[in-house]
Amino acid sequence: VWFLSNFGSYNGSFGFLPAMDGIPEEFMDYSVLAMLGNLVAWIFAPLGFSTWQATALTVSGLVAKENVVATAGSLLSVADAAETDPSLWTAFAGMFPTMGACVAFGAFNLLCAPCFAAMGTIRNQMDSGKWTAIAIGYECAFAWVIGLFINQFYNLLVLGQFGIWTIVAIVLLVAMLFQIFRPMPKHAWTDEDETNTASAAVSA
Repeated sequence: VWFLSNFGSYNGSFGFLPAMDGIPEEFMDYSVLAMLGNLVAWIFAPLGFSTWQATALTVSGLVAKENVVATAGSLLSVADAAETDPSLWTAFAGMFPTMGACVAFGAFNLLCAPCFAAMGTIRNQMDSGKWTAIAIGYECAFAWVIGLFINQFYNLLVLGQFGIWTIVAIVLLVAMLFQIFRPMPKHAWTDEDETNTASAAVSA
């Protein structure tokens, strides 16, 4: 994280940003980390946070969840602040435009794919790269949807804002509730099913 946030490109030159002549005080905006964050920030815009800083925190959380706090301290120039220091959390909250976006950020990072070590364990237990990718993709997609619910419904109910992503959130919520509460389909038994069941019982 230190390397990515201190090295970057400014005025056509790549190198250690704090040592470059004429570099603005906010030199991290020109860092490799900022470039990577801006590259995928659009994915999180419907969740209310689309700055490269918030995106960088999310990406670092995929390596290890505790990295979110450490990376926040570094990006917000309060690296010496402890986790209980109010200055850290005041600066952290300032990255988000609304409380809904802040809570959506927390929900996504808590529910998305676990750290790299846990991903390795999933790969070992499943013994399948395909199903590991599906499991991790499902976790990230589920976390994104929950974050979308939080931010869009906060905007609707608290701020009175309504847009295309509000409609998407409502449609996804209806689909999710349908999947949860729909009655189990009744299976029509056939003679073949009875034969297979009897054969399985005999084999056992």
